[in-house]
Amino acid sequence: MSFTESRRDFVLSGARAGAAAAVVGAMPTAFAASSGASAAGAAANADLLQALGSRIGLEVASHIGAEGDALTLAYLDAAGDSVDALRAGIEQGMSWQMGRAPVTVESPSASSSLLGVALVTNTASGRTARVEINATTLSMLAMIEGDRTPASSKKLSVLTANSDNFYRVQYLA
Repeated sequence: MSFTESRRDFVLSGARAGAAAAVVGAMPTAFAASSGASAAGAAANADLLQALGSRIGLEVASHIGAEGDALTLAYLDAAGDSVDALRAGIEQGMSWQMGRAPVTVESPSASSSLLGVALVTNTASGRTARVEINATTLSMLAMIEGDRTPASSKKLSVLTANSDNFYRVQYLA
């Protein structure tokens, strides 16, 4: 800090430098994660994928059903086995909300701009929700994973972040 630089300017420039260093430090992980769904899935933490899936399952099940209703999950997987924890998390979240496991049908899908698509149906009421999981989800999770915070803080980040960063839900009926 020079004599002409105010304390406020010094703190702001230090904060900018710290933020820039964090972004530059996370860039290799983000680029690796965005290079392809399969490659990125290997970099994504299974616990974070499971937490995100649970968040999706809880949200969708709470909107289309009541406790005890039977739900079905049709899941199109465009990323392969590397992100199975995401589907498992969706099933787990639905189970927590409904009190019973959903009937799940998983199908592989050709590479697409989406990581996966889930169609959740309440068999009793006919209400349906379509969930599109963004391909950028893995990049976001890789950045969160690269953060030097405890695992519980990383999961909290996934559970409380804006859902637009990860997925979109459309309630059809």
